[in-house]
Amino acid sequence: MQLSPLRAVLPSLSTVPTARTQGAWAVRLRRGLERPRLLSLAACLVLPLGPLAGCGGGSEGGSESSGATVEYYDPETRLLKKAEGVKQYGREEGVWTWYHENGVKQREQGFVAGLRTGPMTAWYDTGAVMARGSFEGDEENGLFETFHPNGTVESRTQYVQGSVVGKVERFYEDGDLRGVTPFEGGRPEGQEVLYHPGGAVYWSKEFREGKAEGPTHARHPSGALLFVGQFRGGLRVGAWHYWFADGSYQGAEVFDPEGNPTGEWIKYGPQGQALLSRNHLDDGGILAQEWTADGRRRSWGRIAVRPSDGAWLSDGPFFVWGPDGTLDAAASGVFADFERQGDLLEEHRQRAELLIAEPAQPDPRPLDAPRAENFDPGE
Repeated sequence: MQLSPLRAVLPSLSTVPTARTQGAWAVRLRRGLERPRLLSLAACLVLPLGPLAGCGGGSEGGSESSGATVEYYDPETRLLKKAEGVKQYGREEGVWTWYHENGVKQREQGFVAGLRTGPMTAWYDTGAVMARGSFEGDEENGLFETFHPNGTVESRTQYVQGSVVGKVERFYEDGDLRGVTPFEGGRPEGQEVLYHPGGAVYWSKEFREGKAEGPTHARHPSGALLFVGQFRGGLRVGAWHYWFADGSYQGAEVFDPEGNPTGEWIKYGPQGQALLSRNHLDDGGILAQEWTADGRRRSWGRIAVRPSDGAWLSDGPFFVWGPDGTLDAAASGVFADFERQGDLLEEHRQRAELLIAEPAQPDPRPLDAPRAENFDPGE
């Protein structure tokens, strides 16, 4: 079961390039699928196609084959083409085309001796353009753009020999600017600014040598302070404080100097009641608890952060109660390796009965909770 974190997922346009990716960056496709990643050097434009485009073509004729090559989604029936092009001595040559399973073009890319060269275009399965750019010697070169399904520009990045130059711009579907990240030497450098729909500044942070550094803050669309925090070497450190749009305190997240979460995090509701806690234990685990506004339990159990995407997921026996206070057997269960392994055992159900009888909700928001005006850095 996935839990809601203390805050909404940290506002992040960090699908923009970082020092680690050296200009490689990705945006997510609707419906939870991955959009193409525009990568430098000999990496592929990642599409759900398998190893193609300079990463080993998988030609039916073998690694040293030459001539026309066609790949199918089902090699036995050969009803649906996946890709087609020409190979010379096992390397892609000329224009290659990939297809979605509905037959619509997925990507078209030119090659010279197996190296991506010339224009590249990618499409959604609707036929709308998803991305467009150009390569020289297998490196991005020139303007790369990605597009929303409605055809408006989603991002705009300029490359020179595989390295990002200038700035990366991102846009909302209606064309409003979503964020600007400056680059120098192929990595973020300077102040990144993200925007709410409509143009109000959302979040700003400073990059030094490709990593977020120093104090940062974000604002609600109204301009009220949303959170303040500190980066060190790209890691969140110290206390990060959050507020509602009306200025009331929402809670804090605390990190040690190495960027590891530590202590107990408590999230308060608009009326000041404690709704959620995350207690970071000495053994590295996290005890997560949630309560309703009137003080009844909603969930209890250990959670862990999945390294691949940062999602908070159950780990071990986990209990979820419905609005009427009864145990939700479908949502509860025993979890391991970020997957549900089975139903609760009798011993777990007995523990759940004890927990629901003792809500143990933390105290309400203290009267001396941090006030937004004392932390607001101004414009």
